[in-house]
Amino acid sequence: MNSRRITKDPYETFTVGFDNLFKQAFNTADTKYPPYNILKIGENSYLVELALAGFTDADVELTLEGNSLNVSGKIEQTEMDYDYIHKGIANRAFNRSFTLAEGVEVTSADMKDGILSIKLESISKKEKSKKIPIGTNREFLKE
Repeated sequence: MNSRRITKDPYETFTVGFDNLFKQAFNTADTKYPPYNILKIGENSYLVELALAGFTDADVELTLEGNSLNVSGKIEQTEMDYDYIHKGIANRAFNRSFTLAEGVEVTSADMKDGILSIKLESISKKEKSKKIPIGTNREFLKE
């Protein structure tokens, strides 16, 4: 028997050998949390904002490995004396990665009012791996 598979992915018909790459790039099922913005705040400056309600800077870790910026978070669950009637604020563990272009570097990170802001700038030298501390100073937004 000759069975044919009908594809539902419009990009799959134009790609040969790049199936996994396009599946990763266009798979949005696991990339909706946490929501984020990417802003251009200067000629060579960018800002990535992640909405992290309920998280503190101690719950979040930023790492830069090569050209991949990884943001992960986990809130330690504690015993509660009450039950949720409705739980609409997600505070589940997450891991989100951003691929940075060559020459783009993380210059600072800040957590305030449930928003993690990560400032990026285009520079010439890149380190292979480093951990980025999260501060509470949002002065760089006023530049």
